[in-house]
Amino acid sequence: MELTVVGANRAERGEAEVLTLTRQLGLEEKIRFIDAVPLYEVPLWIATADVLVLPSFSEGFGLSLVEALACGRPVVSTTCGGPEDIVTEKVGILVPPGDAKALARAIAYVLDHPEKYNPMKISSYAHQRFSLEKISSQIFDLYLSLGKVAC
Repeated sequence: MELTVVGANRAERGEAEVLTLTRQLGLEEKIRFIDAVPLYEVPLWIATADVLVLPSFSEGFGLSLVEALACGRPVVSTTCGGPEDIVTEKVGILVPPGDAKALARAIAYVLDHPEKYNPMKISSYAHQRFSLEKISSQIFDLYLSLGKVAC
């Protein structure tokens, strides 16, 4: 198994501490840090993953979750705002923010039970819920409802 961390804000992610711990545990060959990648490369990185993990303390929406689901990948994230509107038990697992043991158990569960997370069903779920057509229709309906409000 290998952990790949992709994205910017390396200091904010605590990379120095993780690298120190990685060396202490002799896991240098198992963890890779990749700087921010161009948007067109994101699906390529997601496609190489068995699971996308987003252990946020606060997340407004969680676009990376939707990107992973669109690629048919299950997700593990935290109950920190946005993920609750995205993740269902059929596409992933949510855990409390800051609960490292629950996060580890959830990741292990997803990796140990791939039969529970059908890539085609996950991708279909993402396209049904988060397609451009679906979201633009919802926004249009919202604008219509706001137009009916008397000032």
